[in-house]
Amino acid sequence: MMTLEPDAPQSIPVVILTLDTTTRAGSCAVWRGDGMVDEVVGNPEKTHAQRLPNDLATLLAHHRLKLKDVTLYAIASGPGSFTGLRVGISTMQSLALVHDRLIVPISSLEALAYCAAREDPTRALPGTFVGAWMEAYRGEVFCALYRVAQGATLTVPVTFTPSQVGIRSTAIVVQADGAPVSAPATGIGRSPDAALQVAPPVVSFGGVAVNKQVSGTITISNVGAAPLVINGVSSPGAPFSVSGAPAAGTTLGSGQSVTVTLTFAPTEVGTFNKQVVVVDTSAGKDTVPLTGTAALAGNLVLTPASLQFGTVAVGETSALAFQITNTGGSTVTVTKSKPPGLDVGFSNTDDLNEGATIQAGETKTLHVQFAPKTAGAASDHWTINADGDQGLLTLGMTGTGGGDSSKGCTSAGGEAPPWPLLGLLAFALWPRRRTG
Repeated sequence: MMTLEPDAPQSIPVVILTLDTTTRAGSCAVWRGDGMVDEVVGNPEKTHAQRLPNDLATLLAHHRLKLKDVTLYAIASGPGSFTGLRVGISTMQSLALVHDRLIVPISSLEALAYCAAREDPTRALPGTFVGAWMEAYRGEVFCALYRVAQGATLTVPVTFTPSQVGIRSTAIVVQADGAPVSAPATGIGRSPDAALQVAPPVVSFGGVAVNKQVSGTITISNVGAAPLVINGVSSPGAPFSVSGAPAAGTTLGSGQSVTVTLTFAPTEVGTFNKQVVVVDTSAGKDTVPLTGTAALAGNLVLTPASLQFGTVAVGETSALAFQITNTGGSTVTVTKSKPPGLDVGFSNTDDLNEGATIQAGETKTLHVQFAPKTAGAASDHWTINADGDQGLLTLGMTGTGGGDSSKGCTSAGGEAPPWPLLGLLAFALWPRRRTG
């Protein structure tokens, strides 16, 4: 990676924000100096677009860091999920542009090989080959073979002369005896005057339950070289609202920015897409459309309300199914799922993980089995809760352990008594009158 315009004083430790969206889960991490400080691994049941803003904000807030404290961004550039790469790269570009920071793309496979070489010094000997691979799904893999080269280095001077405003990137390709080697280079072109940039260009709150609220943000930045004066930020009408807007007359220096919080709090069902936020500055105006949809809150229902297994012989297993349906109008997230665990014979054969989402109208079918360990009545329960209107749900389950099926016919008192057999024997031996 070619460093074009290092803007952080050398006396200040470098803070690097890294992001990997090449896999379903993905991760983000903070590096300070030459070591990793903290890492957040994503929830694979959520898309990168759904979880990235919260994961990044949580990671930075936990270490009392702001975007202006980040001196460099690193992004996994693939191979990997095509959609994940687009989301990750566009997110990093937006963050880096706010404070004029550079972005370093890193090959996912090269990073794996590098870590493998560092794990064992014997793997890092000159001429050693290191293979790296990762799952590509559909029975395929991404793979590459790397060779640890000799320690010689070559310095290549690079000049950046932007002809227009914005991030520019390229790659310097070196052709040697082996395969071509590329070194990416990026830079940011700035306007000599004040330049307004508002990101994101549109704020979509998605679907929200009635009488609930969700928040988002916009970042007002001066991406020019001269000071930018903010004349005002308009407040949209209900159900949208603005907080944290800068006062009229606020000045942003080159590379500075301010974040404004937007809230969507609908009180009725409907689609709202006619409201905008107007940012008026000395460099012109910009508008940010706001969109959101309100629906009835989610509501989970269990069918049936309980499971009754009846009598099951010790040593045998019986299975029953139940369904959990979201009868509301909004997606719900499972906040609690505690399957049967009293060790009396009940167990779940399907999982309902905490953090899982159930769409409006969706039904999930789950199964529970009863394998009694001893004779007698037994009971247990499965506790479920979510962020809908249903409250805490408890699926009760009952069953009775019968006699051990391996011992043939049994009664509650043990083995069957011999009296019926003795009666048959007496009948067979009873003298019969000869006829004819």
